[in-house]
Amino acid sequence: MKTTGMTILLLAVCLAGENGTAADKVWQTDGASVKVTGAEAVLSARSSVDCARLCLQHSHCISWAFDVDNRKCYLHPTVGPSQHGDIGDLLLFTDTAPMCRESDAPNLAVTTMQRTLTSLEGDVINICSNKSYIHAEHVRCQATGQWETTESGQCEKRLWEEEEVTAEQFYTLPMTPAVGWSACVTATPHNDTGFDKNGFHFNLLDNAQSDVILIVLVWMYPSDGVNNTKAKEVMFLDAKKNDSWLSDNRTLVAEPDNPYNFTGKKLGTRIDKHFPFKLGEQFHMRILSTGVYEWSVFVDGSFYANHTVADPVTDIVYFNPVNDLHIAKLDLWCLQ
Repeated sequence: MKTTGMTILLLAVCLAGENGTAADKVWQTDGASVKVTGAEAVLSARSSVDCARLCLQHSHCISWAFDVDNRKCYLHPTVGPSQHGDIGDLLLFTDTAPMCRESDAPNLAVTTMQRTLTSLEGDVINICSNKSYIHAEHVRCQATGQWETTESGQCEKRLWEEEEVTAEQFYTLPMTPAVGWSACVTATPHNDTGFDKNGFHFNLLDNAQSDVILIVLVWMYPSDGVNNTKAKEVMFLDAKKNDSWLSDNRTLVAEPDNPYNFTGKKLGTRIDKHFPFKLGEQFHMRILSTGVYEWSVFVDGSFYANHTVADPVTDIVYFNPVNDLHIAKLDLWCLQ
């Protein structure tokens, strides 16, 4: 195994640029050996320093690894191999100051960002002059390390407040959502209808409104239910296909002493946690896409539950709040 025995190893490389000036670059490794997979380029090199120079010749090369046995240099436009968690015998060196960090792009929320060895560009979201609207911008990292906006999209509504928003409506998402997209609802649950089995839920639906990709369902009132005992105060995270529940993948959140279970249903995942919703009290919920198929729910600023679905976030077109809610604000591209 080719290791240095050091916790952190720095390698400084100097390369003459096109204008004849010298460009200094510092590469760092934590000394952990990795298995190199998915390199964008595999080139011949004489040494680690030579491999570092090859990476430096590509404006958006972020990391590299050198195989001394076969004299191969593996170049990556991202951190690369360490993300896979595979243990091998190569040291991964990472750029300590990469050009154009995604976090520095002028945006509200990054929707897509593609980095290759020679380019970095993507779509970001910005607030329009009317803060209830947002628009997409295409940005590209220039050779100077600055972000350039090359085109701008049309402003689309993202925020509804008070009289503008009611339950039972279908709200079209502004632009196609991606990982990092989130919806925020500020609302107060009520029982104006007087039913003995009440609650509310939020549906995230596909273009045809036929499949619910994610349902966040809250039951708050006493009912006969499954166990015929305590009030069934629970939250479900689920989905529907052809109007049928996908209960084998359901996530249930309830108080630890709540006897509700999955009797009569396929087994899902139960999380014992404090139930934060009360009749007549306002709450703030954020539903966040943390991966292509992964979601997280936050209530009043605190993490509440994770859930995995079968369909990608990019398939979502509509947001549909349902049942007993007085909605103060609906934000379909929120940050908190």
